[in-house]
Amino acid sequence: MKSIQRLITLLLVSSIILVITLAVVAGYKQLQNNTQALYDAELQALGQSVLALNVFVQSRLPDIDNQYSQAQTVFNRGDLALQVWQDQQLVFRSSQAPNTMIATQLGFSETNFNYDRWRVLTLVDADKKVIVAYSMSDRASKTDAFITSAILPFVLAIPIFGFLIFTSVRMGLRPLKQLAVLLSSRALTQLDPITLDSQFTELEPVVSTINQLLGKIQAGLEREQSFSGNVAHELRTPLSILAISLQNAMEEIDSAHHPRLRKNLVEVKRLTKIVNQLLLLSQTHPDQHQIKWHPVAIEHLMQDVISEVYPQLLQKHQNIELQCDLPEDFSIDSESELLSTVFINLILNANKYANSYSNILVTLRLVMAAKPTIEIRVENEGEALSQQLLAQMSQRFYRDPQHKQIQGAGLGLALVKQIVDVHYGMIEFSNSAVLGGLCVAMHLPVKRA
Repeated sequence: MKSIQRLITLLLVSSIILVITLAVVAGYKQLQNNTQALYDAELQALGQSVLALNVFVQSRLPDIDNQYSQAQTVFNRGDLALQVWQDQQLVFRSSQAPNTMIATQLGFSETNFNYDRWRVLTLVDADKKVIVAYSMSDRASKTDAFITSAILPFVLAIPIFGFLIFTSVRMGLRPLKQLAVLLSSRALTQLDPITLDSQFTELEPVVSTINQLLGKIQAGLEREQSFSGNVAHELRTPLSILAISLQNAMEEIDSAHHPRLRKNLVEVKRLTKIVNQLLLLSQTHPDQHQIKWHPVAIEHLMQDVISEVYPQLLQKHQNIELQCDLPEDFSIDSESELLSTVFINLILNANKYANSYSNILVTLRLVMAAKPTIEIRVENEGEALSQQLLAQMSQRFYRDPQHKQIQGAGLGLALVKQIVDVHYGMIEFSNSAVLGGLCVAMHLPVKRA
């Protein structure tokens, strides 16, 4: 994942390095030109000064060297060379100058001698010729040394600039990072407005928009829960009265009308079950339900549930098997009424969507990890389901189009998932590797969070 802080820091440091590099390149070129002009001016001054001296031809060159030993010392620098010619005869030369004429071209020129490249100035006055030269390699080394000493502070300052930029960017992005940490650490059910320790103009629209969205979500959830709960609560009494009335009518009316009344009574009971599930969905919402925690013996509770629903299994001649791999009298922190609802819905769902004379497998086992959990697995015998259908199993009112003929409202597994969420557990829907049908696997923490 990309980091804004790292990106801004990299861009700023790269910009500084680019600017310093361009400045060094431009400065180096300008310094070369300035140095050459400075050295040329020095050659011009030296040449004119020597040209102004009165040097006469003597019989022997060594005698002249002795007479001008002081001048010889001045020009014995390794980067300078001097020749004085009069009437085509060498009357004076420095230690770096050869015995032959360095250059014949008047003015500035370049030539090679003494295994080096030299910048040469040739001046002529009547029969007198003065040739002065400086080493171009020496000039280049001095230029490089000068530019190195000039840019070295900037190079050494780059890490300091980088640290200052990193610190500044980090401080500048601290409110944004605080907002990111605040949002990432929030639970999905935490919908109260967010507040930052420091207010910045740029973040006010973001925080305001997020708080408005959270408020709308909170209001929508409250309306949904209130509507479901109120409707379910208001419908329970009329449905109960209607069921009693139908039962009384069956006792008073001629038996010829009993099949129709019995069919109506079945529909009333189905509606009553849906209303009860809606009411339970509203009551067990993670934002509202407070679990009454107490130890629950899972194996005993599952056996009681199987005994309760066993008559419905017998109607389809189904066989149910309980495999328990738990320590004796093992219990978890939960609420027995909620777990009973979960177990009943899972087993009846397996019963409803499995064929007659099929098998249902219930498995209980302990999963040891950093936070131990108990796995509750309910599998039935049947055909494999598509991944699309498995992904929509826990949606409210969703039903498989291929099983529209089976009575139901599509609320059972949604209720199961909501109760699992209240326990901070996990639920998975997959195809059974043992029986081939649906496999519902729940993982509930052994100890409450």
